[in-house]
Amino acid sequence: RVGIGTSSPTEMLHVKDDVDGEVGVKVQNDSTGSSSYASLYLQGEGNNFKIKNWGDSTSDANVTEFVSTAGSSEYAFSLSSNEKIRFTNNGRLGIGTSTPDTLLDIEYASTTQTHGIHITNSQAGGYGAAITWNSERSDNNSLEIAGRLSVQGENSWAGASTEESCMIFELVNESTLQEHMRLTHRGQLCFNSTSAHSNSTMLHVESGSSSTATPCVYFADTDGSVEGGSTLLEL
Repeated sequence: RVGIGTSSPTEMLHVKDDVDGEVGVKVQNDSTGSSSYASLYLQGEGNNFKIKNWGDSTSDANVTEFVSTAGSSEYAFSLSSNEKIRFTNNGRLGIGTSTPDTLLDIEYASTTQTHGIHITNSQAGGYGAAITWNSERSDNNSLEIAGRLSVQGENSWAGASTEESCMIFELVNESTLQEHMRLTHRGQLCFNSTSAHSNSTMLHVESGSSSTATPCVYFADTDGSVEGGSTLLEL
């Protein structure tokens, strides 16, 4: 065993110091070649792991790469000796689970039902945040927005009395992202409209058709008709 700063090393290489600052190990590569990098290489039985820091002259400049050569390798991150995050070999990320079922799987046990994912926009003024879904086109492989769900302020958010928000549902129609539904801070549901008819209107539906054969709202029972004694709308 090799001890640097200690006469009783506990590992194959043990570096020890007592300073009010950093104690570290440095691996440096000064080459300006297109394939240059500095690395830390770890090898276990049947698996090799390498941390690579690519040089400025490479195509991956300023990239730190984590590489494992085993086909079934996974990355696990533990806190207080308990695993918290895992990247599996099929590209899935598990938070709170070591066996994620989807690309992102978050699992926890709590009686508090407001835990989960928080998306925060720290810009003052109630600007809100969004979740966006993208899809790839088959003609040019470009990524385009397919849909978006956003929450944004409906007032100035300058005080408690002006903290109001709405939820907006948008989908793509002929390559244009369009709002189709909105839930206002009063609980009003608006279709094809950004606001309800009045403060007491809880359901607002708009349509551009003037034909009586294409109603704005259509109610039917399960066989597509209105007979059979079904209660479709009760006021």
